[in-house]
Amino acid sequence: IFSLIQHPDADSLYVSKVDLGDPSGPRTVVSGLAKIIPMEELENRLVVALCNLKPAKMRGVESQAMILCASRYAFFLSLLFLF
Repeated sequence: IFSLIQHPDADSLYVSKVDLGDPSGPRTVVSGLAKIIPMEELENRLVVALCNLKPAKMRGVESQAMILCASRYAFFLSLLFLF
């Protein structure tokens, strides 16, 4: 994730630019992580993403992939980071 902003129309969404190695360049990914994971923890991180999804608009912004998260408990969510 090399660019991350708050979604202009939704407090619970982030809009990020993620370099997934595509020849066409970075993908825009809209994620519902804004109320769960602080922006500082996502910026400049390596994450696991699902890329073979059909693009979908989320509150007017097209998302071209999905950032994966995992949870051991219903009340705790963690990103799948690559180190």
